[in-house]
Amino acid sequence: MQISNDTLELLRRSEKNLLAFSGGNDSSALFFILKERDIEFDIAIVDYGIRESSKYEIEYAKELCQKYNKTCHTMKSMKINSNFELEARRIRYDFFHSLISQYGYENLITAHHFNDRLEWFFMQFTRGCGLNTLLGFKEIERIYKDNISYNLIRPLINIEKNMLVDYNNKHHIKYFYDSSNDDSKYLRNLFRKHVNDLFTQRFYDGMRKSFEYLKYEYDYLYPNIIICEDNNLFYTKKSSHMNLNHQIHTIDILSKRLGYVMSAAQRNEIIKMLDSSSSIKECIMGDRIIIAKNDDYLFVAQNLKSTIKIPKSYRDRYRKERIPPAIRKIIYITCDRMGFSLKKEDS
Repeated sequence: MQISNDTLELLRRSEKNLLAFSGGNDSSALFFILKERDIEFDIAIVDYGIRESSKYEIEYAKELCQKYNKTCHTMKSMKINSNFELEARRIRYDFFHSLISQYGYENLITAHHFNDRLEWFFMQFTRGCGLNTLLGFKEIERIYKDNISYNLIRPLINIEKNMLVDYNNKHHIKYFYDSSNDDSKYLRNLFRKHVNDLFTQRFYDGMRKSFEYLKYEYDYLYPNIIICEDNNLFYTKKSSHMNLNHQIHTIDILSKRLGYVMSAAQRNEIIKMLDSSSSIKECIMGDRIIIAKNDDYLFVAQNLKSTIKIPKSYRDRYRKERIPPAIRKIIYITCDRMGFSLKKEDS
C-alpha cells in the first residue's frame, strides 16, 4: 500500500497527528497503514446517533486506542434535522478544529481515497468549474482558520477503494459498513453508484496517470508566487506575469485556505473589481472573506467583525501605504503588534 514520500516525511516529522476515524473500511485500513509505518497519531470520531451501529463504532475506536496506546477523542453530535451531509461535515470539522486548537495537533489525516477524488472531479465537472476547482482535492493542503493553521493530509488519495477492502480482508481488520452510502438521495452517492464505481473498476490506472499529467499542466499554468501570511491575512505582490486569470486563481486558493469557496456570481464580481479601470478596491464575500487590491498587492483576509477604533497615527500610515479600508482593521488587530509593514520592494 504505497504512500508518497512527501506525505510520509511530513507525518513522521511530527508526533502531533490526528486521524479522522469512523470505523468504516477506509479509516480502519488507514489506522493500520499508519501504524505499520511507525507514524504516531491519535484519533477523533463523531457519533451522529442516526444508526444503531454508531455506538459499536465508538466502542471499536476506543478498543483500538486502548490496545495501541493512543488517545481517542469522541463527540456526540446534536440531532441534524436537514441537509444532513452538509451539517455533519460542518460538525465533524469544527470538532477536529477544536481538538487541533486545544492539543496542538499539526496534521489532520483523513481516509479519502482515489474514488473520493474522482467523485469530487465528476461533481465539480457537472457544476461548470475550472482546473483549479477540478483538481482541488489534494494530497496535502494547508488550512487556516481562526488564527490556527495545520496540514490536511490525504495519504490514500491515489489508492483505489477495493485495494483497501482487500487490505482489510488480508489482515483480518474489523470495520463497519455505513448503509447510508447506498442512499441515492445524496448526490455524492448517485455519482458513486452510477459513475465512480464503473470508472474506477475499469480505468483506474489510466485515470491515475491523467491526474498526474493534469497536475503537471496545472503547475505550468499557475506557477508558484510568494504569498505572505499574517494570521488570517494573506497578501501577495502583483507582478507583470500575473494576468487576470492568475489573479483570480490566487484569490480562489487563498479564499479556500480560509474555508470559503466562491460562487460563480462572486467570481464575476471580483473580476470587475480587478479590472484596472475599476474604482472598486475591495469587496466582502458572504460576510466572511475580504478581497481587496491596491496598485501593488492583492489581499485576502477573514472578515473580523470588531468595532475597534484605529489610532490616528496608524490610520495615517495606512493611507500613505494605500492599504484598502477594509484591510486596515485586519492589519491593526492581527499584525501591527509584529511590526507589519508593506513596502514596494517586498517580494
